[in-house]
Amino acid sequence: MVRILLAGASALAVMAGSAYAAGPSNNSSITQSMDANTASVEQSMSRWGSESTIDQGGASNTADVDQRDDGRAVGSVAANSSLITQSGDGNGATVVQSSIDAANADIAANTSSIDQSGNDNVADVAQRGQGGNSEVFQSGTTGVAGVEQVERGQKFSTIIQSDDGQMASVYQNGAGATALLVSTIDQGVGPANMATVSQVGYDASSTIGQAGESNTADVVQNSRSGGVLSSDISQGGMLHTANVIQSGVEASSLIEQTGETQVAYVEQMSSGRGPLSSTILQADMLNSASVTQMGYLADSMISQSGDQHIATVTQDSRGNGSVMSSITQSGSVNVANVKQRSTGEVSSSITQSNEMNEASVDQDGFDLASDIEQSGLGNVALVKQAGGAMTSSIAQSGDLNYADVEQTKAAAMSFIDQSGSNNTATVRQ
Repeated sequence: MVRILLAGASALAVMAGSAYAAGPSNNSSITQSMDANTASVEQSMSRWGSESTIDQGGASNTADVDQRDDGRAVGSVAANSSLITQSGDGNGATVVQSSIDAANADIAANTSSIDQSGNDNVADVAQRGQGGNSEVFQSGTTGVAGVEQVERGQKFSTIIQSDDGQMASVYQNGAGATALLVSTIDQGVGPANMATVSQVGYDASSTIGQAGESNTADVVQNSRSGGVLSSDISQGGMLHTANVIQSGVEASSLIEQTGETQVAYVEQMSSGRGPLSSTILQADMLNSASVTQMGYLADSMISQSGDQHIATVTQDSRGNGSVMSSITQSGSVNVANVKQRSTGEVSSSITQSNEMNEASVDQDGFDLASDIEQSGLGNVALVKQAGGAMTSSIAQSGDLNYADVEQTKAAAMSFIDQSGSNNTATVRQ
């Protein structure tokens, strides 16, 4: 066992040896310069594990590393390793690593690297079981990063923060020895961005890239069913919000936000036999997109450009069915709602341009298809289809046109084409 408590200008501490002298045991090297630096390293009884290097420069830096290694000897490669480098004023870093009952074959069961430069940065990392890995890089002032990775399987986390007031938090917990959880958070130029990632299960990956100001991203993924989940969020501009919740066997989400004050929400619950996929692209300002998907095979695509659009998609794919929705909005203040349930192949396409158009589709059945295209101002299209091989197509151009189609069962088919202004069409079959 080695316990090292250091404070002051500079220090070097190296202690090795134990009953397992055939391999490397505890090793600690600390270098401090300038003002009231403090470093505390505590490393427990080693079986070829634990290593810590702390390099601090500047004033009032604090670093604390607690490693309770368990390399389990015989061919073990690094259970617990921590490298902390701090430069500047008032930095603080805390790393706690356990590696409980790490197997001999585990490579780097717990490693942590924290590199902080600038003022008032804080980083906190806690890792327990097998295969943890964490890296935190902070530059600028007042950055905050917290990482907690618990047990079983491989877990990788990278947090990169620059500029003022950035906050990032990652929690990962593998469900088995073969688990692979990966989180990457990159907060670039621009202050006050916030990113939170929580991942549990077997196979999940999250990537968050934030540039600009006051953006918020939150990802929750649970792949305990043994599936593969992935989330990719890219935010540029300011005041964006993105939330992703995914669970089950296979699901992927892509969110790209530029401009100002965009809102995106994705919730996917996969039952297997096929992937759930969601893509949201938002540009300009004040657009809102919401996607909820469950079942076996579903795909949603929302593209918004212009201002103040609202798009909502709810899809439930059952049995061997598949559902697909595509919404494209340009101009301003357009509204699109899609609700689909099916055991067959169901698809919906909505294209809106210009201003204040509204489209609503509710489909439940077998091989249903709906295609709505609106150009002009203040057009309304409502489609509701129940069961069978139904098709509805609505095209509206001009202003203030209204179309309402309701088809229940059998092989119904409806086509409506409106041009000019103030036209009204109603179909019931």
